[in-house]
Amino acid sequence: MFYVIAKGSEDLAVLPDGLVFVSSEMRPHITLTFNKEYEDRKGKILTFDFNKPDEPPIELPLKNFNRTGFNPHGISFYRDPSTGVVSLFVINHRAGEQVVEIFDFDRQTHSLIHRRSVIDELIWSPNNLYAIGPDNFYVTNDNFFHGGSKLLSLLQICFLHESYVAIIATDGINANGINMDKDESTSFGRSVKIFRRRQDNTLKLSQEIYVDSYTDNINVDPRTGKVWLAGIPRAADAALHSANLSHPSPSQVFEVNLGKASTSGVAFPDYEVREVYANDGKELS
Repeated sequence: MFYVIAKGSEDLAVLPDGLVFVSSEMRPHITLTFNKEYEDRKGKILTFDFNKPDEPPIELPLKNFNRTGFNPHGISFYRDPSTGVVSLFVINHRAGEQVVEIFDFDRQTHSLIHRRSVIDELIWSPNNLYAIGPDNFYVTNDNFFHGGSKLLSLLQICFLHESYVAIIATDGINANGINMDKDESTSFGRSVKIFRRRQDNTLKLSQEIYVDSYTDNINVDPRTGKVWLAGIPRAADAALHSANLSHPSPSQVFEVNLGKASTSGVAFPDYEVREVYANDGKELS
């Protein structure tokens, strides 16, 4: 069984209990042609419960928040180990402003309560983020929402703490995802560029795993440590799809089994990449 989210979803974050947050109805800043469907989108955060697969996704009310122009992109959650409070971090592409919104999840009312907006000159074209504390997170800049060419997108990872902000890694292209392994000692950015996380939260590039596709969001299974990647094998079709949603864009899913971690040299010397899903775009674009 599956449910169609009529106006698309950009990212998801899965809680350990099976509840999934989904960012939906993002409006791209740049498209090849005018598309009225994008203009009609109203950004939303949805939930889906894997424990109740027969029930459709539910839109979350956003409390204490002005949702005018809300345009959600990458999302990540942090669960406070002492209080159990779940905070949801949401990249919001406001008109003329790039913001990370931080909400607290109220389970009793099944709603998100806005706590703060983070605006900084280093958050200039955010794509994805990874929360490591109630107010601390890594965020990637990809140059897409800055109005530049997607072909010139730059991987820039910034670490934001409530008391300081710093650029900690800059390299390559396609900053479409970031995540951590289950021990939060290794960070994954770009396709599968693997960074070691130092004690001061800076990142050191350790390894790059080649995937024969234009890769998007990265997710790590917290139980197995396996990495899951979305793949876009034909970028030209993806660009045409953004202008005309009826044009199919082929899709892939990859599983990366990292194997045993090494404390020296490359982080994971015995990895394996496996394509687990592929279609021509008619089923999933």
